[in-house]
Amino acid sequence: MLRFVRAAWVAKGVLIIVAWLGLSPAVRAQEALVLSGGAARGLAHGGVVVGLDRRGHDPEIVVGASMGAVIGSLYAAGYSAAAIDSIVRSQHWRELFTPLAIPVGSERDDRDPVLRLGSGGGSGLSARGYLSDWRVNRELVRLLFDPSARAGGDFDRLPRRFRAVAADLRTGERVVLDRGDLAHAVRASLSTPGFFPTVRWHGRFLVDGALRDYLPVDVARGMGASVVIASDVIHPDSSDSARAGAGFATDRGLNWLTVHAATSRSLANAVILPRIEKSPSPLVYPTDPSSLLEAGLDAALAASLPEPINAGVGEPEEPPASLSGLRLEDVDPATSGLIEKNLRGSSYDKDAILEMIDRLYATGLFEGVWVSVQDSSLLHVQADTRGHLSLLGALGYDNDRGGRAWGSFRHLTSLGSIPVDMALDGSVDGITKSASVSVRFVGASRGSPAITVGGNLSEETIRNYIPSDVDRAGGWIGADLRQIEPGLYSSLTFHAEHVKGANAGDTGYYGASLRLGMIPGFERPIGVPTDFALDFRFGEFDYIWTRLRASHVFSSRRSSIAPLLWGESVSHDAPLDLWPALGDEHLVPGLAWGDRRGQGIAVYGLDASQVVPLWTTLVLRGRVGNVDYDFSGSRDEWVGGVSLSAYWWLPFGRIEAGWAGATTGDRRADIRVGTSF
Repeated sequence: MLRFVRAAWVAKGVLIIVAWLGLSPAVRAQEALVLSGGAARGLAHGGVVVGLDRRGHDPEIVVGASMGAVIGSLYAAGYSAAAIDSIVRSQHWRELFTPLAIPVGSERDDRDPVLRLGSGGGSGLSARGYLSDWRVNRELVRLLFDPSARAGGDFDRLPRRFRAVAADLRTGERVVLDRGDLAHAVRASLSTPGFFPTVRWHGRFLVDGALRDYLPVDVARGMGASVVIASDVIHPDSSDSARAGAGFATDRGLNWLTVHAATSRSLANAVILPRIEKSPSPLVYPTDPSSLLEAGLDAALAASLPEPINAGVGEPEEPPASLSGLRLEDVDPATSGLIEKNLRGSSYDKDAILEMIDRLYATGLFEGVWVSVQDSSLLHVQADTRGHLSLLGALGYDNDRGGRAWGSFRHLTSLGSIPVDMALDGSVDGITKSASVSVRFVGASRGSPAITVGGNLSEETIRNYIPSDVDRAGGWIGADLRQIEPGLYSSLTFHAEHVKGANAGDTGYYGASLRLGMIPGFERPIGVPTDFALDFRFGEFDYIWTRLRASHVFSSRRSSIAPLLWGESVSHDAPLDLWPALGDEHLVPGLAWGDRRGQGIAVYGLDASQVVPLWTTLVLRGRVGNVDYDFSGSRDEWVGGVSLSAYWWLPFGRIEAGWAGATTGDRRADIRVGTSF
């Protein structure tokens, strides 16, 4: 026994000496990067990654919550620090939260539904989220689908091992996501309650991980990290002097609540604290993220960090050679046939799959389309729709037409494998009232074709003309084609309608309408939509109406300019509601809606904008227009106008206030709230 004890002591001593000499077969040290939540402020993590790269750090493990999961997933997926910086700079962050315009009524006018209520989850009509998320969902899939497929849905097989942290909405527990659909996992971590819809994940409803653990250092330690570097954009800076302002106190108080609610108790070896100006709300994304990236870069370069381990990271695995089939999960039966026609195939082609997803979005039926390839080589598809019943709409006001509103009550069903979208639409403002009922049959081929049949009623008041009203009633059948990137649309519609009032008499017309153009961006402050439109009608009186409008926005960081052209004309026998006016759409600043109406107008202009502090954009519009009163050229008039206004972008539209004046002597203050329609 004594000899056994002595032998044990000798063996222990040898092991101690070997370890002291660095010869022990100990577990290899691993470096981890942990990125906090922080909404818009989390964009600073992109600069942190660049700074760490410059200092020679190449972490093997990445853990993120909320916006930290977005930046972290890109880093873990194999994107270089420079590529991440480029993605953050080039992304139009505000547009990621804007709705997809939908065509409404017989004219197929694009409307932006900022109000979105849908059925689902056993409840009646309710809001999935106050912000539209389809663009966020689409962008995550475009960036992360291929890396996730190469890893077979196993986040440990990414070039850098990765974890996304979310929270269970029912229990409040922290949920660490380590496998599955990478893009969907990141989206779950990003789900700010109320603002974004919750994410359904294997029977659980997940929300923003920052609510439970905004800086999940424990997760990195649990993955075997011996060195942890954390980037924290939420922790309040103790060097800031307290201020009495309500905004400052609210922001700081919420940050302290988030910090003290964190689950992790492990400490990072080093913490990087980007100094971010406190004036912007974390929920308001900047037009130019440069200052956030620079704050992250400066903090990473100045921080006291441990020596890099330089263990190196893995290379992306080969993509799957083929797909063994298609599996639909949580898909509305009304759209399952459409999805199968688009995505069923035997080969793995990333670009083709992403193009097919865009076709689905172009139908206007989907809020999210999630695709992943996991160990079985099946293409897994989840899809979020508005539900079988939905209510879409928007509100607005301007001090020219007054209040305005539009709404669309919809029912989604199917005819065999063809989705059928039935709609009851209505719109009202100080000049026009309209209503329509329609049935749209959605196809699955290129361009997401749709056939629509409907009927409509409308009444428009013609200012400065007696009798002033033009009433229309009729029906139509037409075909639409739409695509997402670039955003283009076309439609050809055949009409039969009865027109009464003003100069139209009381007669019937039949004919066709053609529309070609770009899907307009959501409430851009300058420029006009680019499109071409042509209407021709036959009846007691024949007429032709045409419109061409075009502009392009040239931007550099905070400044933009947009030259524009608008030409519109109509033949003499057309009803008066089709005669264009220089005041319509506020084409020439200073004029009221309906001013300077004629059979033809031409407008040329240059708009400019400049982003200034307090989330404000200054907008200058200078335009000159010509109106041809009798279309013969014998009577025409040139009018110029200029306006200067302050513009604030919000997810429900714009707030704009300013002054405008025209060469006619007209002067006016302008106020506009909400979306344009």
